[in-house]
Order: sequence, then structure tokens, then C-alpha cells
Amino acid sequence: MEERKLNDALTQFDTLTVLLVETNTNTVGVLGRYLEIFGAAVVRAVSMPEVEECLSFITPDVVMTNVQLEKANGLIVLTTIREHERGIKRPQIPIIAIVDYSDVEGEIALSAGFQAYIRTPIEPIRLYATMRQFV
Repeated sequence: MEERKLNDALTQFDTLTVLLVETNTNTVGVLGRYLEIFGAAVVRAVSMPEVEECLSFITPDVVMTNVQLEKANGLIVLTTIREHERGIKRPQIPIIAIVDYSDVEGEIALSAGFQAYIRTPIEPIRLYATMRQFV
């Protein structure tokens, strides 16, 4: 029921493609579900090889990545996306850091070049407001 109310109340992101880079299955599930409720198409990746493969066939409108991935980190994702942009001569893709509980970690991500951050646990209204900045 909450999802239906949320879906009815919000402007849809129906032309938005989000590349979600995350290894935590719970976070992937929650973020993916909310992004799809908002109308976005979600492409999921759990590793750098998967990110590179995704970039070979899509150019996302927004990237969301955890800053602490299991075998890489969000800075590697950030660097890979920026290199991809230069290769296709595309304007900067917004990259949103997913941080665990701490605004300090989020501020570090901002200073490293991320455009925004969102904390876990994911709150749908905060996620929506963050995404809205880039649409």
C-alpha cells in the first residue's frame, strides 16, 4: 500500500536509466525496488567487470555506487565512469555514493568527486529528493 501511495504521488523518472553498483543484496533489493517504483530503468552490477560490460551497451543517466564494494571501491567506479564519458564525449553523468549510516563518509565522497550521497538504510523520500536533483 505504501508503494502505491508513493508511486501515485511522485513524478515518474520514466526516461531515466540508473546503473546501480552494489554488492549488498538487501541494498540492491531496496534501491532497485524504489527506483523502479519511481519509473526508472535499473541496470545492476556487482563488480568492475560488470560495470565495464554495462558501459559497453548503455550510457546511464545516473550511477549509484557503494563507496565500499567488496573487491573494489566507489572511487574506482567514479574513475571508470569519468573515463567512459571522455571516450564518448558526453557531459558528466551524476554519480551518487551509497554510504553506510554516516554523513562523514558522505562528505568524504562529495569531496572525492561524487555529486551526492545517500545513506543506508534507504529512505524512499530522501532517495527521491536526491534523484530529483539530477532530473
